[in-house]
Amino acid sequence: MKYVYYVTNLTLTAYRWQANTITDAVRFKNNSAGIQQLAEWVSQQTPYPSMILCDVIEEEFTQSQVPHTSGNNLKLILQRKLKQAFRDTPFRLYRRQKTEKKGKHKINVNFSAITNPDLFKELLRVLEKYQIPVSGIYSPASLCSALFRKMKCQSQYNLLVSQQDNHHMRLSFCESFELHSSRLSTTDYSANASYYQEIRNEADKNIRYLKRIQLLPQSESPDIYIIGEAGMEDYCHDAFKQQYQGNYHYLPIHTICKMTGLKNTIRANQTDMLYVHLLCTSSLTENYAPPAEKKYHYLNNTNKFFRAATVAGIMLALSSSIYNVMKGIELTAAYKEESKLRSVLLHQLSLAKKSIPTAQVSATEMQAFVKAEQQLLTLKINPIKIMTGASQILNSFNNIKINEFSWKLTDRLPGVRKNQNVTPMGVTTTLKYYQLITIKGHLKQFSGNYLSAQRHIRSLLKKMRNTGNFSQVLAVKMPVNISSTSSISGRSGSGHDIKKAEFTLILIKPAPRNKS
Repeated sequence: MKYVYYVTNLTLTAYRWQANTITDAVRFKNNSAGIQQLAEWVSQQTPYPSMILCDVIEEEFTQSQVPHTSGNNLKLILQRKLKQAFRDTPFRLYRRQKTEKKGKHKINVNFSAITNPDLFKELLRVLEKYQIPVSGIYSPASLCSALFRKMKCQSQYNLLVSQQDNHHMRLSFCESFELHSSRLSTTDYSANASYYQEIRNEADKNIRYLKRIQLLPQSESPDIYIIGEAGMEDYCHDAFKQQYQGNYHYLPIHTICKMTGLKNTIRANQTDMLYVHLLCTSSLTENYAPPAEKKYHYLNNTNKFFRAATVAGIMLALSSSIYNVMKGIELTAAYKEESKLRSVLLHQLSLAKKSIPTAQVSATEMQAFVKAEQQLLTLKINPIKIMTGASQILNSFNNIKINEFSWKLTDRLPGVRKNQNVTPMGVTTTLKYYQLITIKGHLKQFSGNYLSAQRHIRSLLKKMRNTGNFSQVLAVKMPVNISSTSSISGRSGSGHDIKKAEFTLILIKPAPRNKS
């Protein structure tokens, strides 16, 4: 939702715009009584950044050239020339335009100003009193180029004629979509032939003025675009046909509304609503607001940003707390599983211990078994850390599906025969334990290219090894091609399935030794 205060020489209108529709409009006279009524209305509204659109007669334009430069030098030159051109008003701006391609490559600049600040100074005081920041002070003239672009005008010189209200007509001249001049004339609206004859007279007068100040070449005639009421085309043709050398185009107001996206139904003498819609939908940067007003709006936006950041921080803290609680629940469940596993191991050891006196074992084996039991009781082994590390790496490989993920504590490495662990009689050894994670899975999407599948698994192995969490990372089984007819190409035959892309990995980490 956006608020726009539309200022003319006679009235002040407050528009509320939302979703390509003007939802509310309240009009007051532009005098002391009207300002008082406006102040009462503003006091009842929610403070919201607003824009001011000034459609007044006291808006002047001048064209100039400055030396070709850039950066701060150009900015200082433009500000100095702007101040020289319009000394008596703070509401002024410059529009940098195209650079001359011939000669000294000077930059064309359009200077403009609202020369009667008293027209809306009282409005600014009211808005300041009720702490409503002004996001910008604009002119309908600045929106004409945007309208020409929407109409996709092809000619270089274009003149737009629009009836702003019942008493004022605006004529805006653009060259290649760049505004050069705009003038508001006092013309009463009436849907008859004499009104369109008045349009032609005003257009002729404006064209003579543009040629006199050399904004329009003497040999050129601009294309004239006339916004009017549907069904009045014949009056326009009678006024311009055989009397105007250039091209003219009659634009029914409902066609313009459809072209710009305005959903309201308006009349030809209500183009003020069209310009409000254009202002709300365009990213216009040409702004008459003085530095103080711009600074106030900037500070207001900054405060809104900090408020939003504070709310976002609170929400982030809450979500983080909820995440920590949930993570704590997960860790508690994992710890319970670990305790349960340890209890099962201890129970099995206790059963084995009871059978030791009758078991046919050597003294060395008995000694090793007792030490293993003591080590299991005293070692602080937490499998969660290595299981979490392995899981995080697996999650980064989206094309892998895990069929089995298991952990166990063992005193025998994979691939070592049982009799290799037998210690001779009389030799003292320290039994060493290992944590083993076994991962079995396959590729989700297997095209039949087993070489590519092996490269994918090797990249997983490399990432596992680079973490430093494991002493060894073994690939017990890799995807392999079983078709002899396609072994050269590296692609399996028509019967390829997930079995050809299966793999088995074993991650090994030594358990800590008993310091006692």
